[in-house]
Formats: sequence, C-alpha cells, structure tokens
Amino acid sequence: MAAITPKAGGPWSSGLVALQSGATGTTTDWIDVPKWCNLIVVHLNITAGGTNTIQTLKSAHPTVRDDGTAITFFTSATITAAGYHSYTIHPWATSVADAAGAATAAVVPGTIPNLIGVTTTPTGSTYSTAIEFKKV
Repeated sequence: MAAITPKAGGPWSSGLVALQSGATGTTTDWIDVPKWCNLIVVHLNITAGGTNTIQTLKSAHPTVRDDGTAITFFTSATITAAGYHSYTIHPWATSVADAAGAATAAVVPGTIPNLIGVTTTPTGSTYSTAIEFKKV
C-alpha cells in the first residue's frame, strides 16, 4: 500500500489535464475530479503499436488516499495497434463497447468518482494519455 498523491490540476481544473506518456513500465496517475464534473473522457493515443497495451480506470477512498483502497472499475481490451482510443465515464451510460483495434472508444456506466486513477500498461507501445473533465 502506498499513499496517493493526486496530479496537479485537481478539483479546480477546467478541461484537459495531461497524464503519463512513454513506452515502458506500468504507470498510474491519480487526479481529484472537480465537484462540478458529470462526464469524464480519458484519451489514449498510441503512436507506435506494440504487442499489447491495457488501460485501467480506478477509484480509491477520497480521504484515505491510499492505493490499498483502490478498486478497478474498467479495464480495456488488450490494444494491439496504434491509434486513438477514448473512454467516457458518465452515470447515464448503459453499456460498455471496447475493442482491441485502433480508433476505438468505450462508454463506462457508473457514478463519477471523487478521485480517479488512470493506469497504462504498455508492451512495446509509445503512447500519451490525458483526462478531460466536462459538465454537460
């Protein structure tokens, strides 16, 4: 278990916040979700495809802030090609659609968490990620 330190841009953020990028190693960025947010879009751009890349979305207890309290609420399909992927989280979604190919998107049903973690596990991929908070 390790303490969670949210990335800058937290609850007063108004738009797009850049997260991790790279080519090796599993990384997790945690960020406080603005109180006004009712829709989250996680952007993943793979510029050089590897054998597989997986993106996981997590939530954790907002005051304890320890990764030992983290729960995974979405794991992408294994992505095998370069391309743009997005994951939209909002409470009125009814289904998840996800695929391993390029240019895919998924809608994740559920409530908006107070604290969100985005984990990217690349295998030979070059990628960048960002998170976008919206009020619709």
